[in-house]
Amino acid sequence: MSELPDSLVLDFRNVREPLDDFLDTVLGPGPGYLAVEFGHGPKVKGHKRPWKPRTFAWPDEREQARRAIDEMQRQRWDVYLCTALREDESRTRHNAADIWTLSFELDEPAADQELLDKLDAVIVLSGTEDHTHVHVLLDEPVDSETADRLTEALAKAVADWQPGSGVALKYEANALLRAPESWNWKSYWAEGLPARRRDDDAAPRRVRVVKAEGKRWTLDELEALIASLATAPVTPKRRQGTRTQSAQAMTEDQLRSIPGVQRALVLWGGTEQGKRNEAHLAVGRECYKANAPQEATVALILDQPWCKGDEDWVRKDVERIYAEAEREGLPQVPSNEFWDSRPILAHIRKYAAERLLPPWALLGHTLLRFAANIPPCYVLKDVVADFGGLNLFVALVGPSGGGKTSSGSASKRAVPLPFEPLQAPVSTGQGIARSYVTPGKDEAIYHTDSMIFAVDEVSKFRANLKRPESTLLGELNTAWAGGMLGAANADPTKRVIIPAHTYRLGLHIGVQPGLTDVLLEQEESGFPQRFLWFDARLPMDAEEPRTRTMEPWVWKRPDIVDRGPDFAREPSVSDFRLIDMPDFVAKIVVRDYMRRGKGLDPSIDSHRILGRLKVAAVLMFMDGRTDAVNDEDWHLSGQILAHSDNVREQAHAYHVAQLAKKAEGAALRAGQRAAISEGAKDDLQLKRARDKLLEKIKAEPRTESWLLKSALTASLRDYAEAALEDLRRAGLIKRFNRKHPVNGSTTKCYRLV
Repeated sequence: MSELPDSLVLDFRNVREPLDDFLDTVLGPGPGYLAVEFGHGPKVKGHKRPWKPRTFAWPDEREQARRAIDEMQRQRWDVYLCTALREDESRTRHNAADIWTLSFELDEPAADQELLDKLDAVIVLSGTEDHTHVHVLLDEPVDSETADRLTEALAKAVADWQPGSGVALKYEANALLRAPESWNWKSYWAEGLPARRRDDDAAPRRVRVVKAEGKRWTLDELEALIASLATAPVTPKRRQGTRTQSAQAMTEDQLRSIPGVQRALVLWGGTEQGKRNEAHLAVGRECYKANAPQEATVALILDQPWCKGDEDWVRKDVERIYAEAEREGLPQVPSNEFWDSRPILAHIRKYAAERLLPPWALLGHTLLRFAANIPPCYVLKDVVADFGGLNLFVALVGPSGGGKTSSGSASKRAVPLPFEPLQAPVSTGQGIARSYVTPGKDEAIYHTDSMIFAVDEVSKFRANLKRPESTLLGELNTAWAGGMLGAANADPTKRVIIPAHTYRLGLHIGVQPGLTDVLLEQEESGFPQRFLWFDARLPMDAEEPRTRTMEPWVWKRPDIVDRGPDFAREPSVSDFRLIDMPDFVAKIVVRDYMRRGKGLDPSIDSHRILGRLKVAAVLMFMDGRTDAVNDEDWHLSGQILAHSDNVREQAHAYHVAQLAKKAEGAALRAGQRAAISEGAKDDLQLKRARDKLLEKIKAEPRTESWLLKSALTASLRDYAEAALEDLRRAGLIKRFNRKHPVNGSTTKCYRLV
C-alpha cells in the first residue's frame, strides 16, 4: 500500500481551538473518561485494521488528549471519539457518565430537513460524502438508556427510517464518531485505488463543523417533540429510484436513448465525492436540450445511483438548471412548436408529408437555397474579429433511396424563389473558384457570385479528398467562413482570386449512416463542425398521403442591395450591409469567442455559435427581413442546431458501433484474438457478461448474486461483479439485500429497475 508523499503537507496549526470548543459543547462539565480511538490503513475484509483505543480523564487530561490526537493525525491515523463521557476506562453500552448530548450519524441526506432544522443541533460533516453527524444538545444530563431511546427516535425520524429501507444509522450512546477538524483518510485507503492516483484523487478530507452552536433542549421538550412525531400523519417521502406518476408518462427510455443524455449518464455514472452537483448540471442540461419536461428529468436523476437528494431538492435543482439554460439560450431539440412557429415552416413540413419526403432534408435544401439568394454583401455584424459570412454546409444523413437527393428538387417546387442558384458537383479545390470566374487572355469571365455544390454520394467525395495534393478540404473550410478563394498562379491567364465576402457558396452532402466517417474523420481540420446535420429519414408516424392540397409557397423577396459579381477588387467596408443582432446574442458570441481562444470548448463544437448565427440570418431572410436577427430567429436557430447535434451524435455512435462490429467479426472469423489487446479482450468479455446477466435477471426478476454467477460460463465469471456494477450504474438493475428468515444472514440480490 502506497504511503502519502511528503509533498502533501497537512496543516494542524488551526485545529485545536475548533475541536476544543466542540468538546466543551458536547461533553459537558464532567467528570468522566473521554474515549478516543485511532484507526490506520484500509478496511480489508478478513483482515484486522490496526486500532488503538485510548481513554483520558476529563477534564484533567484534556491537554494529553489533544497532544495524542495531534500526534496520531500526523501519522495519518483516523481519529474517533465518543461524545458521551464514560464512568471508567471501558466503553461498554451502558457505562456512560452524565450524557449532555444526543449524537447520531446519517449516511444519506436528511429525509426530513424541516425536523433537522427544528432540532437546531450542532452539525459536523464527516468527510465521507453525505455522512453527517448530528449532535442535539441538552440542558440537563440523562442516563444511557434514556439517551439511546431519545436518540433512536430522533435519528429514525430525521432519516425517515423504515424496516428494510437500507438506511444505516448510528445512535448508541457508546458509538464512535470522527473527531471534528481531524482528517478522514477513507478515500486515501480506498480499496483498488492505484497508488499513482492517491495523491491527486484521494487526498484526505477534513471533518468539518458546519454549525457549531445550537439549542439546549429540556427533557420534557424532547419527549413532547417525539410524541408529536409519533402522532403526526405519515407523509411518504420518496428516495432515489422513485418517481411521480406524471413523470412516468414521459418514458425515461426515450430520454436515455438520446445520445447527449446517454453520454452524460455514462460520463457521470461513476460519480464520487464532491461531483454530484456537476452530474446534476450535466444531465439536466442535456435533458433541457432534448426538450424533456422537468418532471421527466427529475425522475431520471432520481433513478441514478449517484443521486442522494430527495425529490423536492432535485426538483428545485432541475428548475434552476432549466432557468439558467433558458437565459443562456441553450438550443433545444425541436418539437411540433418549431414547425408551427412560422407559416413557411409549417408549409415545408406539410409539403414533405404529402410527398413522403423527410421534412428535415426538405428544410435543409430550402435553407441552402435561401442563403444563396442573400447577396454576398450582406454579412453578420463584426462583434468580434471579422464579419461573418452566410455560406452554409448541409449534411443529409439517411438510407440509400430515402429522399436525400429528391428533397432538393422538391424544395424548388415547395418554395419557388426569384433566383435559383446554379448547382454543380464538387470535384477539386481549384474547380470551386473557377466555377465563379474563368480567367481569360484579356479579362476574366464572371459567371456568378452564388452557387450550391452538391455531393449526392459521399463515396465520391472520399475519392476526391484522397487525390494527391488535393486542396479540396482546405478550400471548402475557407469558403464556409467566406474567406479568399483561388490561387495566385504565376501565369496571369490561369490566375483566379476571389476576395473574401464577395461570393455565396452552399454545399450539401448526402451521407448514408455507415459512411459518416468520411466527414467525422476530418474533425482535426474543423470540417464536420461546419455542417448542419439533418435527418433524411421519414418520421416514424408518417402515413400514406390521401390527397395533395399543398400549393407552392409564395415568397416575396424583401428590398435588397445586390451589386452582382465583382471579383476584381477587395470590397470596402462601405460595400457591406451589416446584419445586426440582439445585445444578449452579441454577449454570447463574445463569451464563445473567448472560450475558444482559451481552448476551453470541445473541438467538435468550435463553430456552433457562428453556425447558429448563420441559420438565424437565413431564417430572418425567409421571414422577409434584412436588417437584424431577432429573438425568435435566434430561438428557432437554436432548435435547428440542437437537431443537428442530435443527428451528428447518432451518426458518430453508429459509426463507432459499426467499427466495433467489424473488428469483432474479423477477429472471430480469422481466429486472430491474439491481435486484440488485452484491454479489448476484457471489454468484449465484460460486454458478454453484462448481456448474459441482464438476460438472466429479466427471466428471474429477483435473483441472488451467486445464482447469477453460476449462470455464466467459467470464462465470464471473473467479470460478474464488474458487469453487475456496470448494469447498476446504467440504471438497468438495482441491488438489494435479502435476509434469511432463520439464521438472519443477508444475501446480495439484484432485480430489474
